[in-house]
Amino acid sequence: MTAMNTIAAPHRLTLAEYKARPEGLPKCEFERGALIPMTQPSPQHQDVLLVLCYALRGHVRQKKLGRVFMEPDVRLSEDEWYIPDIAYLSDPHMDLYDKAEKSIHGLPDLVIEITSSRPSRDRVDKFVVYFHHRVAWYWLVDPETLAIEEYRATADGYLRTASVATGQEFKPSIFPEMALNLATLLEESPSCES
Repeated sequence: MTAMNTIAAPHRLTLAEYKARPEGLPKCEFERGALIPMTQPSPQHQDVLLVLCYALRGHVRQKKLGRVFMEPDVRLSEDEWYIPDIAYLSDPHMDLYDKAEKSIHGLPDLVIEITSSRPSRDRVDKFVVYFHHRVAWYWLVDPETLAIEEYRATADGYLRTASVATGQEFKPSIFPEMALNLATLLEESPSCES
């Protein structure tokens, strides 16, 4: 990890020090004692986030499958606390949601990252960490091309189970009764831009 991707601190932070930080900008993730600043999302990123979260939330609620979270705090371990764009907890894993701290303590069934101006953060750094902790499903979404990649954790690493280009229908393995077309969803939805 390069120095420009972290915020300098006089010492490595503990999880308690990270959690005690005041709310506000910059939003940071916590990784092995370092603060990793999150990039400011583009309007396209936010549009994709909203329509994808809305579609997933509607499906999950209708089927009574669990809960979808937008930009939740996820504590994977004492050393890694991330803020994925979207996380999903199935009903059997809802006990991982800590209502008092308003965060997930453990492994979501699905984590979705919408790539930003630093795509290597999602495609390399987080990819490795999510697999290391055995997050079962991981999606990468490109907000510019609307491509979606779906990965499933296996004993040997993440296996890409789907790769969908712009305008193509995506049928997620984790939600077999669902079909998503990001281009169509974005056309039907008002933009975030004011």
